[in-house]
Amino acid sequence: IITAQTLVLALFPAVLYLIGADLLGTPFGIGAAFLVIIRDIFTNSVAPFAIDVTYTKYYFSEVPTALLLSAAVYFSIQWLKKPVATSKLLAIGGLIGMAGLIRTQSLIILPVILLLALPVFWMNLSRWLKQSAIIAACAVLVVMPWLIRNYSLTGGFIFDHPATQTIVFAQRYLGNEAVQPLTDSSENMSEYSSELMQTTLTAFFQEPGKYLPKIFGNFVHNELGSLQLLPLRSELDDMHELVSPTQAFWEGALERFKLPWVAISASLIVFGLGLSAIWQRTRWAGLIPLAANLAYNFWTALFLSSGERFLIPVDWAFLIYLLAGLIVLISGIGLLFTTIRLKIVAVIRAALEPASQPAQAARPSARATILIAALFLLAGVSIPLSERVF
Repeated sequence: IITAQTLVLALFPAVLYLIGADLLGTPFGIGAAFLVIIRDIFTNSVAPFAIDVTYTKYYFSEVPTALLLSAAVYFSIQWLKKPVATSKLLAIGGLIGMAGLIRTQSLIILPVILLLALPVFWMNLSRWLKQSAIIAACAVLVVMPWLIRNYSLTGGFIFDHPATQTIVFAQRYLGNEAVQPLTDSSENMSEYSSELMQTTLTAFFQEPGKYLPKIFGNFVHNELGSLQLLPLRSELDDMHELVSPTQAFWEGALERFKLPWVAISASLIVFGLGLSAIWQRTRWAGLIPLAANLAYNFWTALFLSSGERFLIPVDWAFLIYLLAGLIVLISGIGLLFTTIRLKIVAVIRAALEPASQPAQAARPSARATILIAALFLLAGVSIPLSERVF
């Protein structure tokens, strides 16, 4: 089973290659895929002593979510760069819907992508509305069987199990003592879930000053964690540690620096260089990975949770911008050497040249569109169906 799971999740580097190649060309895509492969190998070596990590051999939800969301981001980038077939629009919604069945906060990425597409389609709003409706409809198609299943069991359209998800959400805002588990048989799970949400929201709006700093703190923690995707090391006692580490050197590394904000600022500069390079070539499409990261991490912060393995579903977005920034930085240093200056300038100009826009979209195949929609519906039905089969 582990082997089969690893083979499926091996598609993740391939998807990052496609994203990178679409943004800055084939060599950049290869670099992005290589880095995420190296991270998985490295995580395997540190798993025995690291805290709260996840990778392809673990039965955790983060890496499958990362695979689905990265694929949705890839098709979204294509959508904003050029006219695409209906099948790719279905893929965006279907993949996000499937990710939402694994980790609920994935669903927030859908409206963010649709809003980010608005400036691209500003001169043709009817086309944006039509294509956004197709994307949203496929997402609903995937999650609807799960909602129908929950309605038949609880009498209400709830997404998460209140005894394992909603109650934890309420306890983090109200405290463990203020939240009682479901014991009254006269109250079903739907009513209990609605009561928990209403009580939590009431507490939040009564004292927003109490909770907003906590949400903001968790959000910043998420983003700083993503920014340190290329881990910092404050000291090195043995060169073998670079290949086969024996301790979780990254834990607390930032605090051990005499000037931690210098390290953070350096990472921000590299990130900014990468973001600028990608924006220069792809405009709004190049912001989709960043938007997905910010939206997902914000929803996680609303749950008053952050850091560690919770970053995995979207931290690869920062990897893309950091890698692009490193390439720009190295290229800038290379410009100092006059013997290779002209060649590097030619490469950079080719990479930063805005991508050409095809005049017409590919004609959608009705058979392909129906088949893709049916596959996503089958993915949504598979979870309730598995309860009857197994």
